[in-house]
Amino acid sequence: MKRFAILLFLLVSIHLDAQNTCAYISKDSKEGMIEFYEDCATYKEDTLTIKPKYFKDLKFNAYEIANIYVDGEQFYIKKDGSYLHVIVYDNWADDFVEGLVRVRINGKIAYFDRDFKQVIPADYEWGWQFEKGRALVCKGCTFKREGEHTAVIGGLWGYIDKEGTEVVPIKYTREEIFKR
Repeated sequence: MKRFAILLFLLVSIHLDAQNTCAYISKDSKEGMIEFYEDCATYKEDTLTIKPKYFKDLKFNAYEIANIYVDGEQFYIKKDGSYLHVIVYDNWADDFVEGLVRVRINGKIAYFDRDFKQVIPADYEWGWQFEKGRALVCKGCTFKREGEHTAVIGGLWGYIDKEGTEVVPIKYTREEIFKR
């Protein structure tokens, strides 16, 4: 099983590094597998354009949202063509957790709902997904590459609720917040 996961990761990496490549789950996919396509969509000057035949092929979930990877970027898209440019997390689009998804705006993290409406402003250098109604966030933190992963270091840390209210003030170091 581990060998299969490594092979799948390598195949995804090769496909995703190519220019004008997109990937999504087709509505005809029996097993919900990601499929790769050349020249099916573009993302230029903050505009996502999907060719009609590929748009019709997208598999939409119960919330009428599909996911598509285009030229190194991840998007959620609705049947009306509106889309949300989301962060990549664990090699694919960040998941909606507790109804919210993370989006990077001008280098900071904001949270959006399934209607693609911003619920929490982009006030944080980083923010984690919500868990039990709150998310760990940091201000002034930076990123350090550690092998194939990136660590979030420095800055001040705290927790916010799903309205963006600080439930644990953003005033602790990373070490202090993890001891709480």
